[in-house]
Parts: sequence; C-alpha cells; structure tokens
Amino acid sequence: MSTPLNITENAAFQATRAQAFDEKYGEASRIAKRESLLKRGRCMNTFLAVNIAEGFEEGTNEEVKAAWQYLHDTGLAYRLQGCFGRRTKALIEEGYIDG
Repeated sequence: MSTPLNITENAAFQATRAQAFDEKYGEASRIAKRESLLKRGRCMNTFLAVNIAEGFEEGTNEEVKAAWQYLHDTGLAYRLQGCFGRRTKALIEEGYIDG
C-alpha cells in the first residue's frame, strides 16, 4: 500500500532543499538552473508549480501556463486551497490551459 502524498511535508522539504541550495550556491544560481531546466522541459514539479501559481516565483507566460496546466493535469489544483481549483476552472474556460 502506498502512502498518500502529503503536500505540506513535500513543500516544506522542497523549500528546505531550495534554501540549502541558495546558501551553498546563491539564489541567482538556483534561478539560472531552474531556467535552464525549464527550457529543456524537465523541471516542472509540484513545488515549482505551486510557487509560480502563488506568485512566489516569477515566471514567463509559458512557465505560468505550464504551472497551471501541471496543477490541473495532476489534480493538485483541486486538492489544494479552493482558490487553485477556481482559478484553474477559469483558465480552462478562458482557453488559457487545456481541460
């Protein structure tokens, strides 16, 4: 039996990893690494998608669209705070992301 994903613990773990990376290499290095990985299409994950959707991380229009699409595709948009689900539904209705 698999353990259900605990979003809070996962986000806290990812935030701790990001902070440790920043302390070791600097925030600019983390941002450059993220941008490089996103250009190769390999880096969208729960932590990044939520941070972009919440506005904690800046992103290009393409990254913002990818973040919301990721949240919809994984179903996370509907398991997080209500505002995520409502915004996702609005983005689908507006044709910004695929339903």
